[in-house]
Amino acid sequence: MKKLTKLAIQIRENSRSSLAKKKGKARTNWPKHNLRKGWQELLERYDYDLFVTLTFREDIEHWKAKKRFEKWLGSLNNKLFGWRYRRKDLGIWGAVAYESQKRGTLHMHALLGAESLKELNMDYMAKLWKCNGQRDRNGNLLDRIVNGHAVIKIYDPTMNTIKYMAKHIDKGGCFRQGHLAV
Repeated sequence: MKKLTKLAIQIRENSRSSLAKKKGKARTNWPKHNLRKGWQELLERYDYDLFVTLTFREDIEHWKAKKRFEKWLGSLNNKLFGWRYRRKDLGIWGAVAYESQKRGTLHMHALLGAESLKELNMDYMAKLWKCNGQRDRNGNLLDRIVNGHAVIKIYDPTMNTIKYMAKHIDKGGCFRQGHLAV
């Protein structure tokens, strides 16, 4: 039998204690890592321009939500950098966390950054999200709501948005960082 290190023994004891907790038995104490603080440190390494919350009207599967988010970002990238932004290695970057609301519907929080992203009209970005990029024959965005609502704010480091994002990631939300649109 292999010799177990102290950390491996602690991990094994923790998994046993979590099973004991489920069965109603007492749980042993062992040192916990503060993941939320680690997520905060990771997110604080970068500069952001916008803090965005995007919702959906109805229940949606995670992969569909991801596709709609990427479509929205692709439209914003086209508006900012032109349709060949990928060839120029340009694009919106940042971090996004997916989470379920109280009613069970998925929503997203994102910290976004890009050159001249702050100059884009926030009402345009919100309307682009609501109508899922659908346009009429003249190229104008439609007024119907397909996705849900978008709350778009200028990123302010004093408003604890990084702490808020870290909380949602720590609670089990998914996390992506880097150039967000494929």
